[in-house]
Amino acid sequence: MYLTKEEERILKGEDGEGFQRAMELLVAVGDIYEAEKMIEITSAQISSVAYTNSGETGIRFLEWLVSTGAHFKVLTTLNPHSIEHDRWKEVGFPKEFSLRQIANTKAYRKLGAVGTFTCTPFQVGNIPRFGEHIAWAESSALSYANTVIGARTNRESALGALAAGLIGKSPLYGLHLNENRKGQILINVEANLREHSDYSALGWSVGEKVMSKIPVFTGIPHNVDNYELNTLCAGLAVSGAVGMSHVPGITPEAPTIDSAFGGEKPEETITIEDKELKRVYEDRSTKGVGSKVDLVLLGCPHYGYRQLKKVSELLKGKKVHKDVRLWIATSTPIASAAKRVGWLDTIENTGAEIMCSYCAPVSRAAPFGFETMATNSSKATYYGVGGMGLKDTIFGTTEECINAAIAGKWGERK
Repeated sequence: MYLTKEEERILKGEDGEGFQRAMELLVAVGDIYEAEKMIEITSAQISSVAYTNSGETGIRFLEWLVSTGAHFKVLTTLNPHSIEHDRWKEVGFPKEFSLRQIANTKAYRKLGAVGTFTCTPFQVGNIPRFGEHIAWAESSALSYANTVIGARTNRESALGALAAGLIGKSPLYGLHLNENRKGQILINVEANLREHSDYSALGWSVGEKVMSKIPVFTGIPHNVDNYELNTLCAGLAVSGAVGMSHVPGITPEAPTIDSAFGGEKPEETITIEDKELKRVYEDRSTKGVGSKVDLVLLGCPHYGYRQLKKVSELLKGKKVHKDVRLWIATSTPIASAAKRVGWLDTIENTGAEIMCSYCAPVSRAAPFGFETMATNSSKATYYGVGGMGLKDTIFGTTEECINAAIAGKWGERK
C-alpha cells in the first residue's frame, strides 16, 4: 500500500507511539484488503464504548493512548454505553460498575471524543455529506450512512474506527470504492409496512437471506421516514452483515433500480409478503399471549423526536404496571429538546423512564433481575438472550409493547 511521507513518519513512530500503533493497525487492514492507499475521512463513530465490552483492559489502553499524546484528528463520536450516564444512581445501576463506565468515557474525552453516546450520531451533529469518506463502527449507523446519506464507510471494528479517528484516515477498499457499492439482490416488498417495527422485521428477514450482499428494495413507501430507514438498516446489519442497501429514489447514488445495480442484472430476486413479516415476529418471540413481562424496551436504535412524540401520545393518561419497567432509549440532545415541548413529562408521569446514553443490549440484566423483555426491535431480541442474559424476549409493535407495559403481560397481536 502506498504511503505518503507523512504517513510513513507516523508509522515510524515520529509522532508518538499511540499514533504509531493506530497507523500500524490501519496499514495491516489495508494490506489484508489490498488497498491502494489511505484516504482522508471526515468523522469516526466508535462502538464498544460500554464497560461491559471493553472492561479494565479497554480503560488501560485508552489511558495509555492519552499518555502518548495521541488525540482524535477528526470529529469522533461515541456509541451508547452500559449505564444511564447522568442518572445511574436513580435508575439503580451498581456504584462500582458505574464508576468504571465513567472512567472509560473520561478516557475517551481526554482523547478528544465527543460524548454523544448514541447509536444514531446523524441525529446529533455527526452528519456526513454525500460522498464523504468516514469510519463508523456502529452497524446500524454505518449502514444508514451508506444507504440514506450516501457517505462511504466500511463495516469498521471498534479498534478500526478508533485508529481511523486518531489518524484521520482509512484504507481505500470495500465500500469506499464505486465498484463495491452496486446492488446484488433485488427485494420486492409486497408486505404492508404499517409502523417502524415492521421495518425492523423486514430488515431481519432480508439480512438472513442476503447475508453480506447488497440488497436493492422496491415497494418501500415513498413517505418512509428516516427512523424507519434506520430501523431497516439495524435489522439488516444484525441478522446479516449488510453494510449498505439501496432504496431507489432515496439512496442518493441510486435514483433508479438500474442505477442501483450499476446497469447489471440482479443475482436473485426475493419477494417479501405479510406472512414473512409475521414469521419474523413469531420467530423472534420466545413467549406469547398472556406471558408476564418485567422489562419493555423501546429505542433500539435510539429514538428520535417523532418516536418520542408517538410514545407520549400512546402513554398519555396511563400508568406503567408496578411490576414492569418501561425503558425508552434516546440521546441527551434529543431528550432535552423533547422535554421542552412536554413529551418527556407526559412519558415520565406514567412511570416510564427515559434512558439517555444507554444501550440495554450491551448491558447485563442481572442487577435488575429482568427475565422477559418485550420490544419493538428485532435487533434487541437478538442481544436480549445473549448480551443481556434474559430468559425470554417478545417482539411486537410499539403499541403492543406499551400495552404490555401497562397490563404487565403480553396481549393479543393486532
